[in-house]
Amino acid sequence: MEAITGEALDRTLQRLIFNPIGMDKTTFRVPTAHRGEVVDVFKNGSSSYEVHPVRSSWVHSRPAGDGGLFSTPADALRLAHALCEGSVLLSNRSYNLLASNQIGDRKLERPTSSRVDFSADFEFIHPDD
Repeated sequence: MEAITGEALDRTLQRLIFNPIGMDKTTFRVPTAHRGEVVDVFKNGSSSYEVHPVRSSWVHSRPAGDGGLFSTPADALRLAHALCEGSVLLSNRSYNLLASNQIGDRKLERPTSSRVDFSADFEFIHPDD
């Protein structure tokens, strides 16, 4: 993305997504004044989820496309709403492509988590089942 836009990933996301829809609490670098608001991470333990405090390196790490973005439930809801038909982020054509069947009649196998320490396996619930 940086090669195409000529700017850092965090600036591109801020300009194209976060600012237009009012996601003002979403960032790769949590300001010092707000670090106390960052919640702990829950990881899979041997018999249940275990609490792991967020490391200080996580809240001021280099922006990356594979993680490290901090947000709030309100900002996440703004993003979900912005991805709906007729939004400021997607044209109706893009939304229709996003919402259409891309795999035909293929059946999905049960996906497994690539990071079992942070998430659990899950199953899709198909409306026809």
